[in-house]
Amino acid sequence: MKLTIDIKDSFEELTIVEANNSIEVQCSGLECWRCGANGKMSMHHTLPKHLRPKKNVVVPVCFPCHEEINRADLTGIKSFGYKIFKSAKELSLMIRRWTERSDAIVKREQDVRREFKK
Repeated sequence: MKLTIDIKDSFEELTIVEANNSIEVQCSGLECWRCGANGKMSMHHTLPKHLRPKKNVVVPVCFPCHEEINRADLTGIKSFGYKIFKSAKELSLMIRRWTERSDAIVKREQDVRREFKK
């Protein structure tokens, strides 16, 4: 379900999105909620996504503020690093299994050829 409300004071639009048993309030606008700068904005989740909050608010912030906010979120950085490590480990395991299967297929083909030559 998605509900959009026009509010002209603080921000251009307020959108409420309900999905996957959670609610997200998205505020749009051309003014940074942290420093008040105007221009192109990035959208920032006030509660980090890695915490999987049931309710969250997404606000516009300028790119310098967004970088500073995310840099300060050490838990998020650690979580992202762990996801990359886990993905690399899973990829390594997949490659190893594929290699083992390939080796087994080559060995089977060689055995069949040997049997056929007899």
